[in-house]
Amino acid sequence: MTALGRFLAEPACLALLLAAAATATATAATGCGAGQDMRGDPRSQTVITSASIPLSDETASDEAPTAQGGDPDDRRITGAIRDALHADESLSPAARNTRVVTQNRRVVLRGTVADERERQTVESIARGQAVDVDDEITVAK
Repeated sequence: MTALGRFLAEPACLALLLAAAATATATAATGCGAGQDMRGDPRSQTVITSASIPLSDETASDEAPTAQGGDPDDRRITGAIRDALHADESLSPAARNTRVVTQNRRVVLRGTVADERERQTVESIARGQAVDVDDEITVAK
């Protein structure tokens, strides 16, 4: 491998190279040439963080969501499931408080219920609101 290849293989070096390229692009876009004092000019402040540099080709995850989605439909689905769980007096308090997270219309159920019947009831309630339900509920007994 060439010296340039080894340089580019290091994430920190690649980030430095990308930062230099972004600075050069910002300089060209703002029309600032060499020798001009740009201190204090917001156009000259380009920040690149490691979060802005993708480290892999993965853009989507198959992992179950852990945070509630911001989409209005996601919030509506979550609210409807939670309301139905709280209204079902046949469920234990733990089952009524099953964690419901909806993201991109995919519902994930988390928590502990008293028995298999409760797990099935909670899942059935969720399936009444969404097709894609990931049941991660634990049965206590």
